[in-house]
Amino acid sequence: MNNNIKFLLITSRPIFWLGPIFIYLAGVVSLSKEWSLVSVFGLLFVTFPMGLIVYGLNDIADRESDLINPRKGGIEGSVFKHSQLKLISISIIVFTLLFLGLYILVGNYISLIPLFLIVLFAYLYSFKPIRLKSKPIFDSLSNSLWMLFVYLLGVTSVATSFNESITVPKNIWLLLLGIFAAHAISTLPDYAVDKEAGDKTISGLLTLRGTALLSSTIFIVILVLLKPINLAFQIYLLISALLCASIFLKPHKNITYYAVWGIFLGFPIACLYTFLFDISLLRDLLR
Repeated sequence: MNNNIKFLLITSRPIFWLGPIFIYLAGVVSLSKEWSLVSVFGLLFVTFPMGLIVYGLNDIADRESDLINPRKGGIEGSVFKHSQLKLISISIIVFTLLFLGLYILVGNYISLIPLFLIVLFAYLYSFKPIRLKSKPIFDSLSNSLWMLFVYLLGVTSVATSFNESITVPKNIWLLLLGIFAAHAISTLPDYAVDKEAGDKTISGLLTLRGTALLSSTIFIVILVLLKPINLAFQIYLLISALLCASIFLKPHKNITYYAVWGIFLGFPIACLYTFLFDISLLRDLLR
């Protein structure tokens, strides 16, 4: 594989494509309509292109702190060389313009709104003067909004009216609350690095135990309120709450690391089961 392509692929974090793919698909199936060419465009976008744009911008903004982050260098992204800055910057611009152009070409102008907002929030999350990543609560809230825009990108790919395009079922808001909790807990492994770099994330505000307690409570609330719900999501939400509780009881580095990955990987697994075996329940959930 060409070294530049490999570098860009690693930057896009393929392991992190999974959640957005299912959230996008939920938007597409929510209206119970047939797929279109635009739906395919969107599905392609939320994989490599969106990953490259979102995480590429973050890597550019966080290069200095990433140099002291032991988690960088594998599936969670690499620290790019200064000579690669031009490559990643041009690639981000090219893919942004490419997909904006595709939506304009097919005449689906309503999808330009969530697409533009995805790119905009990726920039606002990472770069000053706003840099939402360094604003506690807003750092996790902005990730929830990112997934809301991904969902709406799916909806607008099949919607035939403006009202359909902006319809967000109440259960999606619960899902976004869960994403808030998942992002909050994901800041824990970088707690020390962020503190050294001067980034005050939600965990910096609430402390390790406080963040774990908040996320655990949110997962329990969703478990109680989400109706209808299948066994896959009941198990996922319960395990997520327990994993957060384990961090609260003992915020050890290894416990935190594996708990975060358990919460992250459990979501696409629960989604995959639902899409394969409970699609009718999913449609009821999205009404």
